[in-house]
Amino acid sequence: MSDQSQYNTDTGTDIQTQPVQTDSADQVPAGQQSPSATNNTSMVYCNTCGKDMARLAESCPSCGAPNPLAKPKQSEKSMVPAALLCFFFGALGFHRFYVGKIITGILMILTFGGLGIWALIDFVMIIVGSFKDSEGLPLKR
Repeated sequence: MSDQSQYNTDTGTDIQTQPVQTDSADQVPAGQQSPSATNNTSMVYCNTCGKDMARLAESCPSCGAPNPLAKPKQSEKSMVPAALLCFFFGALGFHRFYVGKIITGILMILTFGGLGIWALIDFVMIIVGSFKDSEGLPLKR
């Protein structure tokens, strides 16, 4: 018998087995993480199917399972408090402090909300949903 076949004692026949595929660089079985791949932060393995996917992908391209490492699509900050802060304290920039835009919040205090124009523009942007937090994410509705 060769090293690639096994003898089945139940049926009395030879069973052909396939050799294990390996990654040529590190000689580890395919589907497992190689030692050099641990430093690569752009790819991760899907918990469901075990295939490679981008670290920031929403879901696995092979099986469609959600990726828990993916960046959220919305801010943790809500639109309602931002709108209320902008409506009542827009000239002081409180809504900008709320969403994490500290520098522009200070500038709004110094200019009294751009004499009200900047605060009005921000209020409209918050209401229509185009206002973003300090990380560039839209506010949660």
